[in-house]
Amino acid sequence: MVYALSQVACGATFYVSHINADAGLAKRLQEMGFVRQAPVVKTTDQGTVICQVGHTKVVLSREIAEQIFVQAVAIPTSSELTLDKLKPGQKARVVRFATDDQSVFILQEMGITHHEILELVRVAPLGDPIEVRIRGYELSLRREQARHIFVELIP
Repeated sequence: MVYALSQVACGATFYVSHINADAGLAKRLQEMGFVRQAPVVKTTDQGTVICQVGHTKVVLSREIAEQIFVQAVAIPTSSELTLDKLKPGQKARVVRFATDDQSVFILQEMGITHHEILELVRVAPLGDPIEVRIRGYELSLRREQARHIFVELIP
């Protein structure tokens, strides 16, 4: 379900779905961090809306908050699983990220982005870390990080 940011409860985590504003305002909001899949937590709603988007606190007018649309953090669908559930040798496509953790942006900076195909190469003897192959290189991740990445298996 998609809601205007002005309509959601304070304290819950949502992720940005889309912005329904003119090009200039949409660009400015994107520069402030309101990009697709960015985590947003509304902290205050008393005339103006104060929220945290990514690592930044932002104050918005109610009118602008009505133009930013967000979705609630969801659980995996029947076709999705989290990266930490893959077995060595399995390939999967990145579908989305859980947005209850600020480390999602770090994962994206490391190259784990939407629609990328990755393969679980190996798991350390004690189960942590795991190693994935993505974009032609191997990347080690903690299981805790992998829990925030939703994937679909590729047969």
